[in-house]
Amino acid sequence: MSDPAHADSTIPNIQCVFEQLRAGKPVIVTDSSERENEGDFIVAAEAITPEIVQFLLRYGSGELCVSLPEEVADRLQLNPIVGPEENTAPNQTQFLIPIDHKDSGSGVSAECRAITIRALSDEHAQAKDFVRPGHI
Repeated sequence: MSDPAHADSTIPNIQCVFEQLRAGKPVIVTDSSERENEGDFIVAAEAITPEIVQFLLRYGSGELCVSLPEEVADRLQLNPIVGPEENTAPNQTQFLIPIDHKDSGSGVSAECRAITIRALSDEHAQAKDFVRPGHI
């Protein structure tokens, strides 16, 4: 739980984070020590470039994922890799089936992944625009 006495000191930090995201730059957001006690890179999907993807893959040391609102996942027909009863991960993170954009070639390069990530931010994207399984 955060200390209310220090709540005001976080506001400039939050404003800085939003400025960085609006500028298309990655930021690191940390979670609670009660959860995973880790930091995640976050960048606006519409601003992603192959160079940023390469940076995230090199320095992120983990899965390259895109966070989606449930209604977008539903529209794109993205289902969980495993159902709730089969999810034995400690925090039961609900990963969806990985996809690639249909025009992203092999899907594996930084450029291909950037194409897929930008396409996921398109409000007109449809399930038929993606192939499964993929790399994002």
